[in-house]
Amino acid sequence: LSRDPGRAHSHAARGMALATLGRTEEAVPSLRHAIRLGIDDAAVSNALAGLLQERGEIGEARATLEAALARHQTDVGLAHNLARLLAMAPTREGDTGTALRLARAVVEATGGRDPRALDTLAAAEAAGGDLDSAAATSARAARLAASQGDHDLAVQITARGSAYRRPGQ
Repeated sequence: LSRDPGRAHSHAARGMALATLGRTEEAVPSLRHAIRLGIDDAAVSNALAGLLQERGEIGEARATLEAALARHQTDVGLAHNLARLLAMAPTREGDTGTALRLARAVVEATGGRDPRALDTLAAAEAAGGDLDSAAATSARAARLAASQGDHDLAVQITARGSAYRRPGQ
């Protein structure tokens, strides 16, 4: 990079490596620069959006995911992460509907075998006000995670799902 700062792939690789090492403050500028230089890689956009969310930069994370998903319309990871962001932090009219549509598409694309996708669907259902469906979907996600041997995830999903249950359920 010091010899040729215009090498987009080098910026992307540096940003991804730094993100993997947990060095968010150094990774974000490299990933941003790589995208500005024309890197069109869903993984780079996903990584940048995730780091931006961690930093509380929800608007830029959303814009990053939306732009990447417009270019990579079949990328399940981008759709999943945008659905989750919109379900957890809706900021515009229609966000919960978009989150629900994307989450359903991700569940369908994964054949209903991804507990994280089901967990996101539950969050989108809850954001849309359908707490009964959210509780049922969350319970299904937790059972699936447990059946796949991911007991930590099952516990996390169960904890989130408890917010969807009405008193006495």
